[in-house]
Amino acid sequence: MRILLGLTIFLFSCSFSGKQTSKYKELIYWNKDVKLTWDDFKGNERKLVGNQSALASVTFNYIETFSGEVTIKVSFDKKQSIKRQRDICGELLRHEQYHFNITELFARKFRKILSQKINISEINSTKTGYDFLYVEYVKYQKLYDEDTNHSKNVVKQKEWEEKIDKELAELDKFENK
Repeated sequence: MRILLGLTIFLFSCSFSGKQTSKYKELIYWNKDVKLTWDDFKGNERKLVGNQSALASVTFNYIETFSGEVTIKVSFDKKQSIKRQRDICGELLRHEQYHFNITELFARKFRKILSQKINISEINSTKTGYDFLYVEYVKYQKLYDEDTNHSKNVVKQKEWEEKIDKELAELDKFENK
C-alpha cells in the first residue's frame, strides 16, 4: 500500500470543517466523527499497482495564518484515492480509514512539537523533529500494512486499531478542534 504524504505550506488563512468545503470539495479533513466511504475513492482504478486493492491518499498540511497562528490539517484526497471495484469490502475500507487515522496520529505528534515552540520564527528548528517524525510515519504505515496483510489478517487488524486508537487518545489534547 502506497501512502502519499506531503507537507504543504499555505501562507493564508483557510477555514476547514466537516467532510467538504466549498473550495476544497475533493478533500476530506480528518475529524473523529467523519468516516470514509467507498464513494470517497474517486481515483482511476488503472493507477493501482499489482495486487493493490485500494490506495488512500492522505496528507497533513501546515497552515500559517497572517496572524502567525499555525494549524496542521490532515486531509484525504478523493481524486487521488483509488479502489479496485471487485475488491471493496468493509474490512478493507476500515483498513484505509486507519491509514487516515495514522496520519492524524503523526500530525498530533507534530502539533505537540510545535506546541513547545515560543513563536513562529522557531518553526525551522523543528525541521529535525519533522524529518524524524516523517521517517517514523513511513515506517509505521508500512508496518501496519505488513502486519495486517492489508486488512486480511483480521486479528492483527483489530490489534492495530486498538493500538492506534490508544495512541490517538493519549494525544487527544493535540487534536485540531
